[in-house]
Amino acid sequence: MLDPLSIDIQQTGPTRPSYPQRKLLTQSPDHADDYVMEFDYSSASHFMICPRMAENYSIHGREGTRDQTAMNFGHLFHKLTERSVIIGYTEEFAKEKVERIEEHFKLYPPSATDHRNGQMMESVMAGYEKRYKTDGFREQILQFAGAPFIERPFKIPLMTLPVGCQVPYPKSLIVANTENNGSESFYIRNIHVLYTGRVDAAICTNPLIWAVDRKTSSRGGQEFEENFRLSLQTRGYCWALQKLTEQKVAGLMLDAVIVRAPTRTGKGTEYNRRNYFYHPDLIDEFEENMKAHIADFIGCLVRGFFPQVALSFKSPCPSCDYHENCALPRDQRAADLASELYRDVTYNPMYE
Repeated sequence: MLDPLSIDIQQTGPTRPSYPQRKLLTQSPDHADDYVMEFDYSSASHFMICPRMAENYSIHGREGTRDQTAMNFGHLFHKLTERSVIIGYTEEFAKEKVERIEEHFKLYPPSATDHRNGQMMESVMAGYEKRYKTDGFREQILQFAGAPFIERPFKIPLMTLPVGCQVPYPKSLIVANTENNGSESFYIRNIHVLYTGRVDAAICTNPLIWAVDRKTSSRGGQEFEENFRLSLQTRGYCWALQKLTEQKVAGLMLDAVIVRAPTRTGKGTEYNRRNYFYHPDLIDEFEENMKAHIADFIGCLVRGFFPQVALSFKSPCPSCDYHENCALPRDQRAADLASELYRDVTYNPMYE
């Protein structure tokens, strides 16, 4: 199986517009009927919200063609803060920042009414630099395997699940680099699960090690902050950091920037760093939680049925990409997913 320390720190994928469609499984080199499944928190969260959502996302590999301005804005913020840690708040960084912002918004222009534009990014970064330039964060970055621990991708073996039966999906639908042979099912002996992701950064405040998660959001406040006390996503970063470094991790540093549309009376951009101590048992429990969720996902895969979650109150349906798809008769859903209302799922934490 894969050595998690073999992941190249500098590994990146192709430029973002040319990402390939993501497939659920790849053939194992060890056995013709064994498959490797890379599962990240994004895939797991879809399943935890609604199994049907997970089927559309992870099996059919399709997602709604919603506006990605917020995600693109956050991606640029990550890249700029990463560079500020690597080279410091120098003249080189100041020049690079201007060039990156200009290039980004040429590639990903927001709508004329969206506040997350180049001017807003310049303002956000100016405020971030003013607040944190002399806080010593750069000096606290954990040095690991001869490099600073920043934007580190990981693939960590999680478990092997025996299947031993035909799976009622076309092999070409869910297995990478497989041609369509007309078969509606194929045999799986074992699925080897790798948990994948990307840790934004890790710092050491002697003697404590912390995973750092950077967030840009339009929502802040107590509810936003409390969500991270038990978050499986951020506990997963701590778990992965422990696996990679073989050192105990104290918890999470949340590095949040709340970016709101400017108003005359509303709050402007807010900067908030907060530490969350995670008891070691809560970090260990992450692994058991994730194994259980993934085992349930594979159970749905084997049955060929992912049930809907459609509650009357606090339902995930209204904001779901597949809300209208689920409202269709079953024999019309595949054609709808293939339409221009949806696009291929290409996200992969191994890519930059």
